[in-house]
This record gives sequence, structure tokens and C-alpha cells, in this order.
Amino acid sequence: MSAVPSRDRKSVYVGGLPITATDAELRELFGKYGGIREISNKCMQGFAFLHFYDESAVAKLLVEPEIRMHGQLLKVDATHFGVSSRDFKKMQLEAEDEEKAKKLEETKDETYVVEETEEEEELRLRREAASKAKAEELQRRREEYEAMHGKPDETMEVDEMPVIKKRTPVKRDSEEHGKAVVKKEDTRKEFTFTEPSEGVVVTIRESFHGGAQYTVQGFTKPVFTKVEFNEDDDGDFIDFDELDTSLSVPHASIAPLAAFFTSIGIKHNHTEPAPTPV
Repeated sequence: MSAVPSRDRKSVYVGGLPITATDAELRELFGKYGGIREISNKCMQGFAFLHFYDESAVAKLLVEPEIRMHGQLLKVDATHFGVSSRDFKKMQLEAEDEEKAKKLEETKDETYVVEETEEEEELRLRREAASKAKAEELQRRREEYEAMHGKPDETMEVDEMPVIKKRTPVKRDSEEHGKAVVKKEDTRKEFTFTEPSEGVVVTIRESFHGGAQYTVQGFTKPVFTKVEFNEDDDGDFIDFDELDTSLSVPHASIAPLAAFFTSIGIKHNHTEPAPTPV
């Protein structure tokens, strides 16, 4: 691991220096805080390291609200034996990365598989649905192109659909990581219908933590907890006020969809019509 220098309490980093600044000017400006033992890396590069004889000089400098030279505002900061604070932080991050890489190398032969959480599973399923929808759309376009031109479009790469692997709990090699837990089967309820206006399949699924979500063309909307059934000249539709959107619904699906919403606790305004008197 790279060595990270410790704090040099008798030196400061000074940035923003005019290139015309001289040693004499630096000693005159900063000498009032304490005796300067040495000045290094100065001026032509726009910065310098000032090395004092006493720590108290550095303490005074670091609390100064503003120091200027030739009208330019200078940046005065603590240093770590010839390294500015910015470079020091970079060295710290590099050292941490080396330490992480070392630990990973030491444990690469050990098998620690973390159980997939409900949130991770839900995210994975959404990504799988999106990948599948994209692949199907590309395949449809390729078939249309081939039917129109009599040959396939070689620029469309749809031979392989992205595969998202599911993490499966396994037995750990160490007691400290606990025991594997076998995930239960997903028992969430769902309802599927085809939207009349667009002809796309809509799947409404119960959410893990209450409410529900609907997925259309591989995209899953946020959780909603209430809906409103309405009707106009274009047909029947559902309003999702919480999502500021709506979906058209086949008339035959209204009653079973309302029953589905009731079963999972989604509030709605649909009521069964009263039976016709005989």
C-alpha cells in the first residue's frame, strides 16, 4: 500500500501566487506570522510550500480569513510534508482502493453469497421485463425490414438478449455471515389486460409494501394506492391521480379489475350495478 504522509505542522501550502512573486516578498508577507526556515516549489508554478520554525506560525496562518499578494487572493492550506491537501486526499483514496483490492484478493477463493432482498428482486424483475421488451421490439423491426427488403438488416444486433442472473442463497463458508435462507415463492397477485387505445399489454401487480404498480411495454410505474374508474366518449378508463396518468380499459375488464383492486386493498369508486327486477 502507498505510504500516505502525515501532517506537517510547521509548513503550509500557498496557492494562487503571482508568477512574479519573489522569495523576499513571500518572507515579507508571511514573516510576520513567524520565522520562515525554507521556501520550496515557488512562484513559476503558482504555488509554494512555506516551512516555518514554529508550529504557532502555521496555526495563525490557517485562521486568517483572507491573504492577498499583488491583489490576488491566496489559498493557504495545511500540508502533509510537501503535499497539498488536495493531493493528500487523492493519495488517501488511492491507498484505500489498494487496501480494498488487497482484501478482495485475500478472500477471492471464499464463497459469500448474499441473499437477494425483496427490493432487489423487484428491481431485477423490472430490468428483465425492460430487456425483454427491448429485444422483442428490435426483433419486430428486424422482421419488418426483412419482409420489406427481402434481406435481414445486419446493423440490428438482436441475437442475444441481456441475461440478468438471480443471486441464489448458498451455504456460507463462515459462521460470521450467518445461515442461508431459502426465499419463499412470490405470491403477489396480478391482473393483466390489453389496453384498447394502444393495443399494449398492461400488468398490474401487488407491491411488496402495500399498494400496487403497473407495467406497460417493459416499464414499471411507481406505487399507487387508489384509482378512479371513469367513462367518456372514447370508452372506459382508469385515472391514477397519484401518478398523474390514466389507462383505457376494456369494458369487460372493469368488474374483475375492480374486484382485484378490492382484494389487494386499492381504493376505487366502482360499484356493482343493482340487479334488474324480474
